[in-house]
Amino acid sequence: MEHKVAQRQQVAEFNLFKMKFNIKNIFCKKTEFQFIHFFFIGLATTIIYFTLLILFTEKLEIHYIFAASAGGIISSTINFGLNKKITFKERLEKSFFQKYWKFGAIKITNGLIGLGILFVLTSLIGIHYIISSVIEISIISSSGFLTNKFITFNK
Repeated sequence: MEHKVAQRQQVAEFNLFKMKFNIKNIFCKKTEFQFIHFFFIGLATTIIYFTLLILFTEKLEIHYIFAASAGGIISSTINFGLNKKITFKERLEKSFFQKYWKFGAIKITNGLIGLGILFVLTSLIGIHYIISSVIEISIISSSGFLTNKFITFNK
């Protein structure tokens, strides 16, 4: 009996996932506006990241690895809060830490994938590293938006 209940729950969860990850949900006006917000928030927090990296490294003389880590954590936290509030229209208090961990896991996963893409494009294919970086950021930004939209924010 418990097995049938668990099986029905799994089917219901899968159907809910299918509804949320429906192609119509990906390509709608609401999603376009969300992506625009996500893009500009990402751009702003990237500027914050580089500002902190330079400040910590050059002015405070913190080792660049630690400076990059601190800048990444601070800018990612700001990115998460702004996307939660502006892009996905949620109150900041609502399940903040639960969603923050999902956001962080996605950020780390996408970062590792991004490094792989960058390596392949630059070292194996021979594309200039700046062009490779632009391609990689485009791919990772799109996948980051979609995974956060459907997994972190359930929208």
